[in-house]
Amino acid sequence: MKFVLVAMGLLASSAQAHIEPGVYVGFDKDNVACEMEIGKTFFINGVHHPLNERIEVKYQNRDFLVRHPEVVNNTLNQVRFDHDTFQGVLAIETGAVSMTVFMEPHTEKERMPETFNFIESDWKTGLSKSLLCQDLKYQK
Repeated sequence: MKFVLVAMGLLASSAQAHIEPGVYVGFDKDNVACEMEIGKTFFINGVHHPLNERIEVKYQNRDFLVRHPEVVNNTLNQVRFDHDTFQGVLAIETGAVSMTVFMEPHTEKERMPETFNFIESDWKTGLSKSLLCQDLKYQK
């Protein structure tokens, strides 16, 4: 019985990112400060599973709902996810914007965002721009 309870606890804890809500500040390639704000983490569909995990992220007055990207391999009949990444996409009038949050390497401790990448893609002109913000540190 103790084994079952311990196993259930480990499964529940491994399914959460445990990202502390607040502001994370880092630096772009020109050493200019950049930041994003993490909101709440929650699970959809009543199933506590990484594929159902959602995290609110605010960047440049845009509200993203990021999630682990699905990895579907039709050849091997496998459905997995990228545990080290959260991604969200928003449609805009001229195309789309994306927010990708890369987590620090998986360890037994609480995982923290390490880097984020914001892309704005203008489908009408074919132009895009991005900002890679690295070395994120929790501020508040």
